[in-house]
Amino acid sequence: MEIVETVEKFGLSRRWCAVLFVAIMFPGLALIVSAVWNSLPFPLAVRISGETIVYGFLGWLLGVNVAAVTIREHGLTLRRVWKIRWQDVVAARQCSVLGFPYLRIVRSGRWPANLWLPLYIVGPRSLIVALYERTPPTNPIHQCLEAAVAKARSEHGGR
Repeated sequence: MEIVETVEKFGLSRRWCAVLFVAIMFPGLALIVSAVWNSLPFPLAVRISGETIVYGFLGWLLGVNVAAVTIREHGLTLRRVWKIRWQDVVAARQCSVLGFPYLRIVRSGRWPANLWLPLYIVGPRSLIVALYERTPPTNPIHQCLEAAVAKARSEHGGR
């Protein structure tokens, strides 16, 4: 009998990808304006801005997953770099940074000790509920998210 691990992935919504697209395109458009005012050679400005716009548009069109969170049975991965095992988590606390909800995770035995998990990213279901259901009951993340899960489930009809 083969055991299949279930994996859930979360990333930025299309709206946030559009915001990043505009932010990526802005320098390119600024270069064109600069070239029009003769402060930069026009062919160079067109080339740089054209590449910026094309790459930004392709990234938006293909839906590049910028702030990916992958939840597995043994832990989670942030941005495909920081791996967090459930047993390494020492503390967790919900907080807001510039109005965006985050979960501050403190872990032991690894660098960096403090990691910030963005709770505003989207996936097949609520990230808060997915974290709550996948973490062990004694885990600080599970205990930190209890009130938020009760609120999310009441808003979404018990799911």
